[in-house]
Parts: sequence; C-alpha cells; structure tokens
Amino acid sequence: MPGEDWLNIQQPEQLALLDAACICPDKGKLNQLTLAIRAIIGQEALLKTQALAEIAAAGKGAQ
Repeated sequence: MPGEDWLNIQQPEQLALLDAACICPDKGKLNQLTLAIRAIIGQEALLKTQALAEIAAAGKGAQ
C-alpha cells in the first residue's frame, strides 16, 4: 500500500495535469485525467493536418 505522503501528493499532481490541459475539475466527470493527457499529447504531437511541416520548420538541428 502506498504511504501517506504518496497519497497526499496525488491530488495536487492531478490538478496540475488538469490545469496544464485547461480543464476545470468537475467531480461529476470521471474521465478528466484521460482528457487532459490526450489534450497535452495532442498539443505536442506532430499533426497530420500540417502535413508534418513542423519537422521541416524545426530543421536538422532539432534532431
């Protein structure tokens, strides 16, 4: 079983994740962490809609 300190840190960690995804906590929604992770990954992902142009824009130095 996780210790008390580990359990106490979970709420602020999860709230930080929601904040990074611009999601307001809602106790009635049980998929908020999933939505937050998807939103954050989507912000950082290579987008097909841009035809991966961001790779060329970043240049060879980004590798």
